[in-house]
Amino acid sequence: MIEIVLAEIAKNANSYLKEKLGLSEDVVILSPLVNPDGSAITIQNKVIITLVNFNLDSGDDKNANIGRMPNQKSSYLINCDFLASAYFNDLNYALSLKYLEALMLFFAEKPVFRNDEIANTGDKVRDIRVKMETLTDAILTSLWARLGVNYMPCNFYTLTFLIDIPDDQPVLPITELLKKLIKKHI
Repeated sequence: MIEIVLAEIAKNANSYLKEKLGLSEDVVILSPLVNPDGSAITIQNKVIITLVNFNLDSGDDKNANIGRMPNQKSSYLINCDFLASAYFNDLNYALSLKYLEALMLFFAEKPVFRNDEIANTGDKVRDIRVKMETLTDAILTSLWARLGVNYMPCNFYTLTFLIDIPDDQPVLPITELLKKLIKKHI
């Protein structure tokens, strides 16, 4: 579900930027910043959404039970940290800032997504929220070093959503569910 939700968020953001900035081509993409061989990507003049980290809270978490009644589906709260970075050549630095500002406005205007706005999730995903985070210089420096690429203009966001596990599906311990999620996404 993580890849579906992130891809749909990128698609919605892309539509917004195209409309607001009068663009004809896609400018927001979901991509890593580094190729599997460790080299930096060569995509230019795009806003790149990159998953940086995610974690899973069990249904015992007070936030994971939003709207849940006893004996209903089990819910898990997924937290995804993602980076929206503007990968533009030196001549388009000002344009990269314009795109990031437009993206920031998109998430400020639309911090919550309804299930019907995120395709291919059915009724399994709900309460989709995006919040911009402020990182200290030290954390930001550490993040870029961990990613293995040089700094570029960026915004950092946390995406949260609930995944409901159907009643007829056995509920796995949180470690087993996390292993299944990781295996599915690799």
